[in-house]
Amino acid sequence: MYKTFGLIAAAAVLGMASAAHAHTLRLECKKITNQDVVCRAITSDGELARDIEIQLLATGDYRVLATAKTNAAGEYAFKAPHVGYHIVATGDKAHITNMASVDIW
Repeated sequence: MYKTFGLIAAAAVLGMASAAHAHTLRLECKKITNQDVVCRAITSDGELARDIEIQLLATGDYRVLATAKTNAAGEYAFKAPHVGYHIVATGDKAHITNMASVDIW
């Protein structure tokens, strides 16, 4: 009985530990000038999201305008296209986020 209780308690602790380490991917983008934009990919716990895929997609038809990866600082800098766009950051299947050009200041 004590052995079973110990296993259940250990499983509960491990479950809580993995939940505590769960995080989400976020994008923070800002306009440096009217044409220059910098986006930084970070996790909800503040960790930089380095070397993850970034895509610029045209609003409407979702045509791929550019594909790149974030740098060592988790950043991606680009010239804003002359059409509406979305920035999509993909860490893995469970960590995907995006931001529309209209939301960038």
